[in-house]
Amino acid sequence: MELVALVISIAALALAAAALRQARRAARPGGQANHAHDSSHGVQHANEAAPAGSGRDRTAGREQVAFTLRQLTDTTYELRNRGTGAAYSVKFRAHRLGKSASFKEFPAGHAEEFTLTPTDDPDHNIIEIKWHVRPDRSDAEQHKLLRVT
Repeated sequence: MELVALVISIAALALAAAALRQARRAARPGGQANHAHDSSHGVQHANEAAPAGSGRDRTAGREQVAFTLRQLTDTTYELRNRGTGAAYSVKFRAHRLGKSASFKEFPAGHAEEFTLTPTDDPDHNIIEIKWHVRPDRSDAEQHKLLRVT
């Protein structure tokens, strides 16, 4: 009788632990979007229009924060938030291209232009964007890599 109670208790504990892990995963923003990316590095090219973020960050089918990089001229690129919500504590890093910028808030629809000169080495032509979806930065930091072409 005691053995049966012990087995039932262990099974209940294992089930509760699995449910807790699943709930934490569902509550945590982040992850990889299923968009057109460079398969070898998870890097999206500048001319691709696929937005950043994850399915958990979507509101009514659209992403809250959706960064895209678009080439305007040979060396001018536009970073735009095409999502429905603002990004907070945004960091734009293109160290190998000599550019960095930070923004306290990057509202939906907002765009910034950057002058970037791509090198002959495609591995150096990558920018990283990091942001939070909550103004108090209490959520996990999101990030996206984009290739400058």
